[in-house]
Amino acid sequence: KKLIEDDMLKDEYKDHYKDILIHAIRTDDIMCDLSIASKFDTSWPFLMHLHDMGYEQGQKWLLAHFDSVGKETTVNIQDDYLFKNKPYAHGKKRSGKA
Repeated sequence: KKLIEDDMLKDEYKDHYKDILIHAIRTDDIMCDLSIASKFDTSWPFLMHLHDMGYEQGQKWLLAHFDSVGKETTVNIQDDYLFKNKPYAHGKKRSGKA
């Protein structure tokens, strides 16, 4: 993406790359509040709880970003995934709560 945006590709290779639109429904705040033990919880009620939380986050994301789908990226790769000098994703420390 950066190579295309910053026109860093040689002319003979430009046709080999396509700018793509990237979206992500993030649940970092919710997931960080789960304990380590939750990673081993395979009970149906817990799985349904995760499903319900994911569905709710998906609905919120759609309300906020529906008009961007197919038109523009809603993720900043640099800020969201390539965080430099940040000890934790999004600058947040895991709480480890149950």
